[in-house]
Amino acid sequence: DITLIFFKTLSTYFLLRYFNLGNKRFYFLAILTARAASAVKYNAFALVIPIALTYLFTSFDENSRRDRVGALKTLLLDGALSVFLLVAVFFICSPYVLLDFKSAYQFVMRLYGINVGFKISPWHHVRMLYYSLGPALFMAAFFGFIFSLSRLSKKEIMFASLPFVYY
Repeated sequence: DITLIFFKTLSTYFLLRYFNLGNKRFYFLAILTARAASAVKYNAFALVIPIALTYLFTSFDENSRRDRVGALKTLLLDGALSVFLLVAVFFICSPYVLLDFKSAYQFVMRLYGINVGFKISPWHHVRMLYYSLGPALFMAAFFGFIFSLSRLSKKEIMFASLPFVYY
């Protein structure tokens, strides 16, 4: 887990640098370190959401104001390169998946089978919060969360998405 936290923190650092400076080198470094984190532990795949949000808030937002067609072309090119890097770095850092694909596939399917048995609905966490907090605190927390989202800057939304995707 220490290696996972190292790569996640490094990815977050590069995202922050990209957000502040707009240099795409930091965006691609964030992708590389995020995929290295996912090779260490698969739940780091959720870093795709903050990375995508940061890209949309930074490069796409600025480019779409000037030229919509050019912004879409850049989005497609950067998206294709990002997906390639995501896959390539994952397999480079986790060669076991390629070397013994059958065992890796069986492992993932076994994990999937275990999780399917729980039958957790999309609203499972909301119900858990409701029953653990009670109606009054739940409503205060819900409306406080919605109110706070409306007041956040784009940078704060990017940082808030990091723990949110893991919950």
